[in-house]
Amino acid sequence: MERVWPGELSVPRVVEVRTNLGDHWSGNGHPETVATVHTGRTVHPGDRIVFACTGQDPHGRQLLWWLHPVNRPRSQPVFGAAVELTWQIEKDAIGERAYAGIGMVGDSLWHRGRGDVGYDGWVLFYYRVTDHTRGNDAAHR
Repeated sequence: MERVWPGELSVPRVVEVRTNLGDHWSGNGHPETVATVHTGRTVHPGDRIVFACTGQDPHGRQLLWWLHPVNRPRSQPVFGAAVELTWQIEKDAIGERAYAGIGMVGDSLWHRGRGDVGYDGWVLFYYRVTDHTRGNDAAHR
């Protein structure tokens, strides 16, 4: 059987990712394989960011999600069309451009990123992580 790329409309996509801090990314109907969000926000070790993720597969197949924060291993996968992933920020994330990557892949033969062995969506949220006094940061709520 010949392997033919089925096209953009046949593979899963990330629809939207929102955080408990108000940061947001949406595909607005235009699927992207990789997207970045430069939040401009400063957070600190001990803060917690919750990412509410929504995806869609045009054939109703299962979606697998993971969180991959800077300087940390990838989290255990979570399954579903709508999931929550939590980043508990640690000291090894301190830096001007620390990121939390949200990855998604569908249970299908082909994927948007890297063909038949990749992923279908990847959204990177960038934060400034400092070890300064936290005060009343929204991430503590």
